[in-house]
Amino acid sequence: MWLGGVIAYLSFLPDTIEKKIAIAGSLVTSCSSILMILPGFYIAALAAIATFQAPTMDTALDGRAATLKSSEHGIDRERKLTRRRFLCLLFGYLSFLSLILALLGSLPDSVHPLLFFPEEMAREWGHLCRGVCLGLFGLFFMQLVSLTLLGLFYLSDRIHWRKETYTL
Repeated sequence: MWLGGVIAYLSFLPDTIEKKIAIAGSLVTSCSSILMILPGFYIAALAAIATFQAPTMDTALDGRAATLKSSEHGIDRERKLTRRRFLCLLFGYLSFLSLILALLGSLPDSVHPLLFFPEEMAREWGHLCRGVCLGLFGLFFMQLVSLTLLGLFYLSDRIHWRKETYTL
């Protein structure tokens, strides 16, 4: 969350906007180097989860039943999520998000506002568009970080919990 806040703060304050957007852009460049290696980690975790042989992986999630609506052959169905399916969806989404962020992280430095706006509008609209893009990048980057922490917690600890039954 802090990165999204920093980028939004740096991007939208009026005085010395060029300097603030340059600082935010360098934060994106720093994050992009991390984003280049994350898809490999997520895809490896996805493969490990899909082939992990444990009977608890194919049981429904604990607590109130989490369901996923799907459509097969025109028929809508609700299915309870198993641990395996939940983790596969989580790490599949993280793989997709990290690939997109890695590609989008290189755009602010390589796309010039003059490509989209006339010269007299490029300064104002270019800063605005770049600020919005940097803010969105920060938002999705923080979503990536928080979901990664959720996935790591689930893989390292939560997956090994056994459902306790208590009788009175």
